[in-house]
Amino acid sequence: MAEPRPTAGADDLVRRIVDANVSYYKAWGALVTDWLAEVTAVVQAAPGVVSLQTPGRPATHSHDDAPAPHQHAADDALAPAAALLVLEGPAGAQAAGAFEVENVLDAAAAGVVVVDPFRDPSGQPVDVEVTVTPSTLDLGAKESVVVSLRATVPDTVVAGVDHRSTVRVEGIPAGTIAVVLRRTDA
Repeated sequence: MAEPRPTAGADDLVRRIVDANVSYYKAWGALVTDWLAEVTAVVQAAPGVVSLQTPGRPATHSHDDAPAPHQHAADDALAPAAALLVLEGPAGAQAAGAFEVENVLDAAAAGVVVVDPFRDPSGQPVDVEVTVTPSTLDLGAKESVVVSLRATVPDTVVAGVDHRSTVRVEGIPAGTIAVVLRRTDA
């Protein structure tokens, strides 16, 4: 005996299910494409990604030998930085860089990325608009994250002159990154 032919309602239901699946995967494709574009922009803007780790320490530690959280003090300016991040661009442009923060502890840790004020060669503060993404970090044990740092190059800085700052993460044992902001046009 021949099976009954499906009704038009069943055909419509199957078509709507297929359309919904196609829409779902199109949305995922768009999401991945946007994410890859953002990652590519960060990588192109920051030719060198540096690791923000405590100098002289291996990548893994037991909880017992982990360093105490970083205490920022006036004499920290004399301590050598673990890395140097150079941000360059013409006046008014956003100079960008990136670095990796790794939680070397065996337990979760949270912290805040702090950018100290930029200073000219004479030590005077320079007003620089800085954006950190993400600015608060919540890392599981042994997890890491890439942090993007963007600074708008002020019109007031002299081209070719280094303006210095430091970046640190309060709450996560890590090193300090020295940051140089340099205007490239005359």
